[in-house]
Amino acid sequence: MESHTKFPNCESPASRITQENNEDELVQDSTNLFDSRYVSVHPAGNGFSGDVTFCFLRKALKAVVDSHYKVQLPDYAVDLLKAQLCVVKTLHNPATARTRRSLLKELDVLQRIKASRGKSKERLPYLVDAHISDQPWMVTAAVRGPTLESFLVSLTPGLRIPERLFWHLYIQLSDAFRFLHALKPQAIAHGDIHSCNILLEQANNSLPNVVLVDFGCASIGDLEDYQEDSSGSSTSKSDPQACKLANISPFSYDVLMLAMLLDSLIADVEWICPHARFLIPFPAYLEDLVLYKPAEKLRIESLWAKFGIHATIRRDYLAWDKLKRLQPALDTCPVDDECITRVVEEAGLYIA
Repeated sequence: MESHTKFPNCESPASRITQENNEDELVQDSTNLFDSRYVSVHPAGNGFSGDVTFCFLRKALKAVVDSHYKVQLPDYAVDLLKAQLCVVKTLHNPATARTRRSLLKELDVLQRIKASRGKSKERLPYLVDAHISDQPWMVTAAVRGPTLESFLVSLTPGLRIPERLFWHLYIQLSDAFRFLHALKPQAIAHGDIHSCNILLEQANNSLPNVVLVDFGCASIGDLEDYQEDSSGSSTSKSDPQACKLANISPFSYDVLMLAMLLDSLIADVEWICPHARFLIPFPAYLEDLVLYKPAEKLRIESLWAKFGIHATIRRDYLAWDKLKRLQPALDTCPVDDECITRVVEEAGLYIA
């Protein structure tokens, strides 16, 4: 891919968070402010509180249009725009306090992640821009790849998940949670782990990069804020309603949901060794932790200590060839080269 200096007016997507109007922007209304900065490209998904849409930074798109309007778009320009791709999250009903609170909480979490220096934050969304007045929205760098859910659904019937990919998912998701649960000055619990909140970013001829998204249900606080009371239940000194389960902290809930997610995949894995599943007794391990140990013992470091070394050895040892059969399912992103070319052609009609 060519250097970004080919387009001197092309900005990186990253920009400071906007709370009111920003310098020379023309308007204060949030919808117009977004439209003045970004060009919507394609729907990326939706959830309980809002919609997510792929978009381009308008200045980046304008630079490409100015350079190549009515001329065949070169490959390096397409690659440049791929790197500029963002996603915007907007609310279904901005007037509802619950939906606004969810987006503002997610924005707070992403700002904390962005400000940290931990290397595992690459497993988490990168905040690009946001607006918190009237109709709030936020923009993150795009992940070009499917959710784990859509990946599993789009697999060829009868095709099973290679064992190497299973261990890869465990390792990278563990990286994300170990980072979040150890974050300073306050740890973060995700609180909503399922296959639709896990993205598999495309990687050339390699295992996909796992990215954990959607922090609208997150909890922020110290691990020490959650302590066992006299009845044996785990309670929070700072937020009694922070956890979905009455007897478990939000950090332990993360670990429980992660292990249950992995356990749900076990039956669909193509194991190299017929007895491999006995090496990973997630159900028995969970039963031991949840039923026979205090709730605060259910920590990500405990799960990692139990299976981390084995997972790393198996992932690095197993061959890549069987994963090639999965590539069509991993390449399911609506913003492909053809889509980008069409957006540039259409942009030439209305970008001045």
